[in-house]
Amino acid sequence: MKNLIVVFAGVSLLISCNGLKSKRVMVWQDEFDTSQIDKSKWTFETGGDGFGNNELQFYTRDRKENARVEDGHLIIEARKE
Repeated sequence: MKNLIVVFAGVSLLISCNGLKSKRVMVWQDEFDTSQIDKSKWTFETGGDGFGNNELQFYTRDRKENARVEDGHLIIEARKE
C-alpha cells in the first residue's frame, strides 16, 4: 500500500508539472550570432584586492583572453597570471 501511495504521488507530480510548461514565457535571450560580445546587453564587472567578498581574483574589462564569442557561444575563461 505504501508503494502505491508513492507511485500515485509521483504520477500526480509529473502531471501537475507537465501543465506548467505551457505557462512559461521567455523574457530574455542572446543568440551570440556575431563575433563580439554585445555591450548593450552585457557589462563587465571589474575589481580586485578582495572585490565583492574578499576574493583573491581580479575582474578585468575587454580582454578577449577572458570573455569572447566563439562559434555562437559565449566563452568566459578564468586565467591564472
